Amino acid sequence: MATQPGDTRDPKTNQLIYPGFQRGPGLHNASSYQVSAIPFLTGNIQAPPAGSGMIMAIHFPTVTSWFKIDNLDDKHELRFSLNPSGSAASGSYGGNFNIIQSATGSWNTTGQLSYKARTVYLRSDNAVQPCQFQVSAGLTHVFHDLSASAGVNWSGSAGIG
Repeated sequence: MATQPGDTRDPKTNQLIYPGFQRGPGLHNASSYQVSAIPFLTGNIQAPPAGSGMIMAIHFPTVTSWFKIDNLDDKHELRFSLNPSGSAASGSYGGNFNIIQSATGSWNTTGQLSYKARTVYLRSDNAVQPCQFQVSAGLTHVFHDLSASAGVNWSGSAGIG
């Protein structure tokens, strides 16, 4: 096999490693998710009320290995979704979101969710009152613009209503 530009050889045996291509950070590179994550932390943020028609979007600089959302508000529940239209749906029917209880409840956090995500969308579950929250995440070296076999979709929105 002929050597091509960019081929990497084993220093001891001089044999080709991954002949013909180099695999960098991406969807099919398990090492991208196994290494220690780059920390991403937000401060005390306010999610808009459900009745305002607005949604808070937290955009991560790179694809996450995991993320965690804590509800800091002691009076109101918080909705979160991986799709911008998911948290806007009615809470009684058809909502593609999860609820995080108020800070006085025992379920006021999502815990560490091992999801590959680019953005999370949040809003208060109360129609008129905002909700305080914070987000922690572990970031990979995988950039958003990498494509996969089904096309570029790091939003988590494919197949979600």
